[in-house]
Amino acid sequence: MKKYIQCSIIALILVVVGCKGVIISLPAYGDTATRALGISNLKISTTISTTGVSSCGWRYGGEFDVGGFYSGTFVRCYNYTGVNETITCVNNAGTVTSQLTLLQPQYKDLNINMQCSPSPSYSVNIVFKACPTSIISPGVILSKQSTSPCGYGCTARFSCAAGYTGNTVDATCNEQATWSPAPNCSLVYAYLTINLPTTNNKTTRALGINNLKISTTISTTGVSSCGWRYGGEFDGGHFILVHMLDVITTLV
Repeated sequence: MKKYIQCSIIALILVVVGCKGVIISLPAYGDTATRALGISNLKISTTISTTGVSSCGWRYGGEFDVGGFYSGTFVRCYNYTGVNETITCVNNAGTVTSQLTLLQPQYKDLNINMQCSPSPSYSVNIVFKACPTSIISPGVILSKQSTSPCGYGCTARFSCAAGYTGNTVDATCNEQATWSPAPNCSLVYAYLTINLPTTNNKTTRALGINNLKISTTISTTGVSSCGWRYGGEFDGGHFILVHMLDVITTLV
């Protein structure tokens, strides 16, 4: 009677996702912020105490200085409206809130400064980027997009790869350079296992897939040793003894 043994190997991948708010408030966490490429009406806001403050103003890109939005000498706020920006200022019993709005679409990274004399002074580096169109999340496939690069307001259609389940969604690139609604595909465990030997020693799975399983069933008759190895980096040791059965797995 022949004896059989079954062995599986599992690879795990962890994905972490985060998000930010729409208005950039100074001081900003880490003095950095990310917004979608081509966004307009970008708002940067700050609230300060006017105690001991003589003047405050906005500056960005080394090109623009609208002058002071607050004067301690006259204890008053100043508003400004231009072609490319607006500035508002509200004084509420010694607490001033000012907001700089960049009216035009933004395509180059910016450094924004809010400077008061003698203090405080805040700075933020704003990075503008397109929404992701390559690796979005495990199992998600992009089928079309309205523009390239896919910046603010760009639309795209997403579907789920083989081995995943979920709805096809039409999403829009939002202010934070993320997709809304966010495409989401869930694993269908019945499609995960790759059984060896495979046809032509090849198979395809979605890029970013986790819980990937490769399984084989062999006869132990005349077998001296068996073990798993992949990427030339890992050898899980022997589970029995036999010649290696190879499989090439392509992630797309």
